[in-house]
This record gives sequence, structure tokens and C-alpha cells, in this order.
Amino acid sequence: SAYLLFFQSTCTGSAVAPKLDYEAPTITTSLSPQRSTMTTEVDEKLAKMSLSDEEINNNPLLQKLLSLSIPHSTYPHPASTTSDELQANAPLPSDSNESHTKNLFFKDKKHGMFLVTIAPENDVNTKELGKLLKLEGKVNLRLADEAVLVDKLGCKKGCVGPMAIMMNADKDVTLVLDESLLKKSKIHSHPLRNDASTSLTPEDLLKFLKEAAGVEPTILSFSPKDEAPLAGKVPSSRPPGDKSETKPQIPPKSKDDAATSSSSKSNQNKKQTKKGETQLALKWAKSENFAMWYSDVIVLSEMISYYDISGCYILRPWSYKIWELIQDWFNVQIKKLGVENSYFPMFVSKDRLEKEKDHVEGFAPEVAWVTHSGDGELAAPIAVRPTSETIMYPAFADWIRSHRDLPLKLNQWSNVVRWEFKDPTPFLRTREFLWQE
Repeated sequence: SAYLLFFQSTCTGSAVAPKLDYEAPTITTSLSPQRSTMTTEVDEKLAKMSLSDEEINNNPLLQKLLSLSIPHSTYPHPASTTSDELQANAPLPSDSNESHTKNLFFKDKKHGMFLVTIAPENDVNTKELGKLLKLEGKVNLRLADEAVLVDKLGCKKGCVGPMAIMMNADKDVTLVLDESLLKKSKIHSHPLRNDASTSLTPEDLLKFLKEAAGVEPTILSFSPKDEAPLAGKVPSSRPPGDKSETKPQIPPKSKDDAATSSSSKSNQNKKQTKKGETQLALKWAKSENFAMWYSDVIVLSEMISYYDISGCYILRPWSYKIWELIQDWFNVQIKKLGVENSYFPMFVSKDRLEKEKDHVEGFAPEVAWVTHSGDGELAAPIAVRPTSETIMYPAFADWIRSHRDLPLKLNQWSNVVRWEFKDPTPFLRTREFLWQE
């Protein structure tokens, strides 16, 4: 199908604690020594919190640590569903060589499931991850939905840590561990619940993984999050204060300005001058920074305007004309075949979407849901279409009653929404895009 591109998961919940197949001894827990260096405000909050003996006894990870006599410290903190929340709610001493973790659970139809545990300051590029894991053929790593997470690791989103791999009874999840974590003195992670963390030395964590889960993690090196757009990565939104989308006013040339400009100044200042004054030329060379050059090209050529929602872009007349030309040509060709145009709604009920689970499985982490109308919640969430099969097929079933109703030849020009969780790129990978099916 011809299309012009245009336009990720909340983490909530608590642990799902399976029953133990052995009698768990009673243990207690308290704030670990390193917490004493935290701020008074956080200390006061934590002082009001505690894990009951029953909660600890029902936690299979903590019980396994105890049975293996592995030294560890478990402490409570406010519920934290993301690594950013965790670092804010349970900050570690700035002078310590300790780290919380960020955990991502990916699924690929061909290559299986992967639990990726990295340092909070690092990031995961799924394309690069596929290469590092030496996955062959087409790789399509996507965040798995919560139902898969509960089934495979026994916990909900926001409660995952590397030790959760012990809950994978089918042994069909690969654990990937960030090499930088193994250089820390302590690693802190959730023990199947997001209101507590357990700290271990890297050596003790590896011992637990081997003895409790029978797992040898795949150890890879991950890079820090990009502080600024790098070559090869197009910014998903225009930097604040960048007015290159606005047609500039050309100032009069001044001989004095020309005389005072120093040839010894580097191209760095030249870029700044172009940006602040004329803004008529590309500020980046293609060979210097392809990503920023690409962004300049599509903005200065008046093809695209950046929008205030990351991953969503405004198609200006020059680029929308391309879409119209595609439609004009394509409509002529398909009408020769007896195909007629139609239009189906952009909203999909949850029931209909779930009936086609196998078909939409790859899109599940990217589905955008409508949950509110005005000030009230909807009775059931409604999906914004990631694709239209689940909308079309029930209608076809009503219309086609016998062979006399065939063939049914329909085409639809529409838009779909897939809430890409990272690296949206104008025209190539966007959250809403124009579509034909």
C-alpha cells in the first residue's frame, strides 16, 4: 500500500505473588544503612512506611534470597513505577557507587522475549539491541503488554527487576544485563513490587540469577541517553527557541559588518550568525551531522513544521501535495479494477480489538486509548485505530451473505495512530500517519 508518514506505556500496579511450594521462614526488614544519608523529608516519609512480615513471607524473591543465604537489604519507599520516580522517591547517596535499575520487557514474534535491565542513565535502541544480540532476519522488538508480563514474570508493569527472571518457569525469557551495573558496589531493584527495593552486590546478584533461576545473563554495553540530537538521530521536536520554521526577514547588508567579521572565527560562529540573521541556508552539512541536516532540509523547504506533541508533525502544502498526487494516481488505477472508496471509523472498541489479538499483537504496546470524555471516564476504553482490519472485518461479515455478494472490492484513505515509544522521525516513523488500505 502507498502511504505518506505523518504523525508509548503507563506502569501501574503491584506484584502478583504466587504461592510458595515450600514453607517460608519469617523474616523482618528495616531501612538499610545507606538510607541515613537521604534528605530529612524523604526519611520522614520512609519512617512511616514498613513491610509487614506477611508481605515479606509472601514474596518469593525475598524468600529465595534468604534460603540461599545471599546478603541483601530490602527497604520500603513510595510507589515508583518508573526509574525517574524511583530516583526521586528513593535517592541514593551522591557519593556512593550504587545504582537503581531501569527494566524493559520486549517481545519479538520470531525471536522471543527479553528482559533488559540497564542503569537509569542509559538508553535502549531496539535496532542496535537486535544487532548486539545477533538476532537474524527481521527484528521487531516491541514492549510486551502487561498480560504477557504477568504471565511470564509474575508481576505487573512498574514492579520488574532482574530477579523477576526467577518467575519465568518456561525459561523462554532472555535476561540482558547492562555491563555498567556490574561495576557498581550495589544494585537496587524492585522485588516484584514497586513500593520496595532490594540491594545486592553485583556478585550476589549473579549468584542469585544462577542458583535461583538457572540463568546466565547476556551482558551488553549500553550508552547514556542523548543529551542533544546526534548524527543519525533526527530530533522528534524542534529545540526551544529555534525559529527556523518562520520565514525570516533579510536585513540590509552593511559594509561595517563585513569589515568587522573576522575570518579567524570558526564555522561554529557562522552557524550562529545564519540562525540569528538570515536563516535562509542550511546550518548543517550533510557530512557533518546527517540528522540535523535532514531536519533543516524538511523545515527550510517548507515541507514540515514541528508540533508541540513529540512525534506529531504538520504537513505543509508542499508535502501534502505529494500525498494528493499519490491518491490521484492510485485512485485511477484501482477504479480500473472495480475498487470503490469507502471510510470506516477511526475508533475501535476494546472487545473488537481483543478478538483479533494475534493480528494486533505487534501493535499492542503502541495502541493509543481514549479513556475520558469531558470530566468523566468512559465505561470502557476505546482504541484509536492502529490498523483497520478489526473495524472492517465485522462489517464484511454482515454484508457478505453468499457468493453473490462477492467480490467485495473496497479501498480506504485514512490515518492511523501508533504511539511509537522512541525515536520518531518526520516522514519515516511518526505517531500518526496517512494511510491507504
